[in-house]
Amino acid sequence: MSQQESKEFLNDLWKKGEDTQREIDEKIKKKAKEMIGELNLATKEEVRELERRIQVLENKQNDS
Repeated sequence: MSQQESKEFLNDLWKKGEDTQREIDEKIKKKAKEMIGELNLATKEEVRELERRIQVLENKQNDS
């Protein structure tokens, strides 16, 4: 195997490793979301939206 072939081989291995890592990360994220859904836990986005709504209501109350 020539030096160039070795470099290409290692680059291919590196890319496959990165691709595999991305796939694993996506599967973990998907599973975590499923688990959160099953536990009926609020997401960060839902909590932020509730905080925003509370702030709007507090502002209305203070303006009255």
